[in-house]
Amino acid sequence: MMHNFKIYVYPHVYNNNNTSSEEAFAGIFLPHPNPLNPKIGNYLSEHMFKLSLLRSSLITTIPQQAHFFFLPFLINAMRNDRRIRSEAAIAEFVAQHTRRISSQFPFWNASAGADHFYVCCHSVGRDAPSKHADLHNNAVQVTCSSS
Repeated sequence: MMHNFKIYVYPHVYNNNNTSSEEAFAGIFLPHPNPLNPKIGNYLSEHMFKLSLLRSSLITTIPQQAHFFFLPFLINAMRNDRRIRSEAAIAEFVAQHTRRISSQFPFWNASAGADHFYVCCHSVGRDAPSKHADLHNNAVQVTCSSS
């Protein structure tokens, strides 16, 4: 199974519409370069899961080969971003992100998100999908302990 099972990681779909190569919310989608950063705190498992997954042989860059699709947002990164700190703002951000995914990629629409997953830790992450019905009801939420 490890040789055949493939996961596609969605690219970052938020652009800042500038000529800068940095994207406005890139930090929310990329693993923290220093997992021991004190701002990560109890969310280390969220970052380590993502780092391990992105380094694994399970990843494919060809979405048609994928069995599962990974939504790579990080709850801790959102909690540390001054633009979207609150739980309500995080849920809205995740809903907007999922709507962009569904409008730009056919894979979400093929299953209404049933073959998609995301990782979140702690109580804030539990409510992150609450403003997008298909994400909340269909996608797989991998939840890790905060301790």
